[in-house]
Amino acid sequence: MDNTILDYIASHFKEALRSGCITVCYEPVLRALTGKICAFEALARWHDPEYGDIAPHDFIPVLEAHDKVHLLDYFVTKVTMQNLHTRRRQKLPIVPVILNLSRRDFLVSDPVRVPQSPDREVSGAARLSADRDHRDGLCRG
Repeated sequence: MDNTILDYIASHFKEALRSGCITVCYEPVLRALTGKICAFEALARWHDPEYGDIAPHDFIPVLEAHDKVHLLDYFVTKVTMQNLHTRRRQKLPIVPVILNLSRRDFLVSDPVRVPQSPDREVSGAARLSADRDHRDGLCRG
């Protein structure tokens, strides 16, 4: 990959987070036995005004190399928890969501601790005690 885009990724990542260029998408996970959705995987997508879509296999290694991947993982976790909280408040079914954390998260922070301030550059994964009753039977049978 061209060094220009690598430098761009490293230098524009925080702005991309703030401006909404990085979003969270949910990919369904199917149970092989039934073909039914039993979970979703939360994935980061970068839609850049200058470079268009920047693939995760391009931006994640750059973020890891620059010790910034924990900020991405915190963002994906925070957005996912907010979405799950909204679904619970609206009494919609809660489906398990898979979060991918980088091993580097464990080197720079405690990814299972909820940060006190979302503005701080720390990683954390909010705990959600999802009620099995809200799963609406999506993973059964």
